Amino acid sequence: MRHLMMSSTHKSALSQALHRSHRLLAKAGSWTCAALCGALAFIASTGALASDHKSYPATSCKPVHGSNGILGPRPDGSVENDSTAFPLTVICPIVRDNTVTTGAWSVSVHVEDANNSGSVQCTGLSMGPFGGVVDDQASLPTDGPGTGAAFLTMALAQSAEAGYYAVRCVLPPMGANGRSAVNSYLVKEDAGSVGLTDRKSYTATYAEPLTSDLGPPPEIPEIRYDDLGGARTDNLATDDSWALPLVRDSVGPDTFWNLSRFRFNDSDADLAVTCWIFTYNENGDFAGAAASDGFQLVAPGPVTVDIEVHPNTQPYSGPISLFCTGLQADAHAVMYDISELTRR
Repeated sequence: MRHLMMSSTHKSALSQALHRSHRLLAKAGSWTCAALCGALAFIASTGALASDHKSYPATSCKPVHGSNGILGPRPDGSVENDSTAFPLTVICPIVRDNTVTTGAWSVSVHVEDANNSGSVQCTGLSMGPFGGVVDDQASLPTDGPGTGAAFLTMALAQSAEAGYYAVRCVLPPMGANGRSAVNSYLVKEDAGSVGLTDRKSYTATYAEPLTSDLGPPPEIPEIRYDDLGGARTDNLATDDSWALPLVRDSVGPDTFWNLSRFRFNDSDADLAVTCWIFTYNENGDFAGAAASDGFQLVAPGPVTVDIEVHPNTQPYSGPISLFCTGLQADAHAVMYDISELTRR
């Protein structure tokens, strides 16, 4: 594993800064220490340090199926509407860290409104584990024609245990002042209690199709992203495979992958799927794999696919990846989550 090393220049600067701080505190007297300690105690007591903030580029945002606008990714990580005639609806996924709380969270989206006759508006979505809306909050639209850069903030009052979050934005068509865009979004949630298990939930918007191995030319299966964070297969002829990203907070040798769940809420009884987890070491070399039991959905409705490995047998210190195969026509994925166990 690679660690960042501090240069001698940085060490010297840090030493000088610490020395100056020590002299200033000594000169100010004991009341300064008391004031600082009191302030720190107040911050801790109010929970100001207990929030979890994440900032995302809009690169992960996907066009909602049925939206006639044209998604245009930019080199700076933002996305724009390249259509001159139609609005574009995008759904932007969120990695939820605290999956236990049922309380409030917020999202603030940085947008650009370049249309003189339209506006940009976003909606925060708090969803249940099988896709039902628990809470939604629309932002105010951008203020006036061709507003330019603006922040749209949504504060949501409720969430569901083991549910997921997403944000949806509508961009007007290209105007005289250029293209409207989503640049980035900032999510704030309660960090929750620190324990041995780290569990994250993801909207299925993160899913990406894998190239089929049916022979040349390779067929790229399509995914239809809906406006609530779900994803559906769009291939009526063959089974599809999806790749799904996973984020790790702890990569030490004492961290073990424990359990992953992939949730579907299917309207058809035609779902037969197997999901896999692949683990790698810190050099990116393959370290191991685990698969769910294959299953056949025999009746419409919600279903959970579990992939489990005994936590004492699968240590890893590099990235992990998830993919599911055998997804048939109109399979409706809602979300997935993963738990990691840290041995302390």
